Amino acid sequence: MIDLYGIAGGLTEVINPFTQATLRVYDAEDGSRRQKPKYRDVPVEIEVQSLSGSDLQHLDNLNQTSEMRAVYIRGRISPLSEALQLGGDVLVFNNRQWLITQLIEEWGNGEWRKVVVTLQNDPA
Repeated sequence: MIDLYGIAGGLTEVINPFTQATLRVYDAEDGSRRQKPKYRDVPVEIEVQSLSGSDLQHLDNLNQTSEMRAVYIRGRISPLSEALQLGGDVLVFNNRQWLITQLIEEWGNGEWRKVVVTLQNDPA
């Protein structure tokens, strides 16, 4: 299988280097009365970009006023979906926490994804 993420990343890294990040994978509630979420931390490399015009058009109906970014990342990363009770994964980079809120594109069989992340108020 061709590693498209590696090829594309190698070409774009010259102008937009990869960022070291921590993927905080939502694991479960901790069982306490406060329902504090548990996470499993995984080191990852990501490519962070501003949202493009087509990304903004895709998100147009969300009426967002938060700070958001587009992130390219390897693997099956799930955006937050309360209806399906999925996601809740968080990326930590540049000492800030970003909730993965939207899947924009997916390549291969979960090989890599473009997701939208939304800045969270809590410090990393």
